[in-house]
Amino acid sequence: MVSVDRSIPGDGPPEAYMLESTQCGRPDYIGNSPEVLIELIRSLLVPVPALVQDPLVQVGFPGQPPGELTYVGSWQWDVHGEARGTEFINRAAAATLAAIEAAGKD
Repeated sequence: MVSVDRSIPGDGPPEAYMLESTQCGRPDYIGNSPEVLIELIRSLLVPVPALVQDPLVQVGFPGQPPGELTYVGSWQWDVHGEARGTEFINRAAAATLAAIEAAGKD
């Protein structure tokens, strides 16, 4: 399931995008970028990638203890999200980088 949210109706585009697989019944990814969500959905057709090692993508948040959700985003590009579990952390990191690279080509 894919969901979008806006805290104040009629006040611009959505501010949160969510992907929930039917396997766990809870969001696997929540973020602020529709481009990342689209790349993440595309990635579901291929095997889980290795964790991205690129300075444009940050995984985890300094000073925040590990929990059920892990920060995945890019402070430099103002792209922020949280993912659940290794599969979606890896997919979200790859999707974040793909969205950044696509934006950089424009």
